[in-house]
Amino acid sequence: MKEYKSSVFTLLKHVVYSVAAGFVLCIIIMCFSNNPFICYGISFLVTLYLLYSTLHDDNIKITLDNDIMQVYRFRKLLHTFNLKKLVVKTYVKTTIDSSGSDSDCTLIIINPETDEQVTLDCSMLGLDNFEKLKADLNVVNESEPVKVITTVKTKN
Repeated sequence: MKEYKSSVFTLLKHVVYSVAAGFVLCIIIMCFSNNPFICYGISFLVTLYLLYSTLHDDNIKITLDNDIMQVYRFRKLLHTFNLKKLVVKTYVKTTIDSSGSDSDCTLIIINPETDEQVTLDCSMLGLDNFEKLKADLNVVNESEPVKVITTVKTKN
């Protein structure tokens, strides 16, 4: 049995983003309100929500045992798939900008008999774990991964 869990680095990165978003929100609210209770309260609640969604809702684990794939979100079983009867496709979008790079990894599971489609966001696994998962699922790339490079133009 093989197991793929959320990358610790990716989880930590999203925790830092959540705290930074709360801090930026606090600064923005300070511009419009002189009440510190409103400023700190709203920022704290938003930061708490973002941390909860990162650590609870986005925490993914995928197990492969023979031809059975199980998908868990924070220890709760969401899906069980029999891979013999399904078609698996992947989509990877990598964004590169001044703050570094970020990859959106998506696993698409299609039942050819009923045309049902389940889309799983596997970004929290990290690109390396996602590539290993693709190899274990014997997914052949149908197209090249999409790379988006953003640059900031400056006036001279």
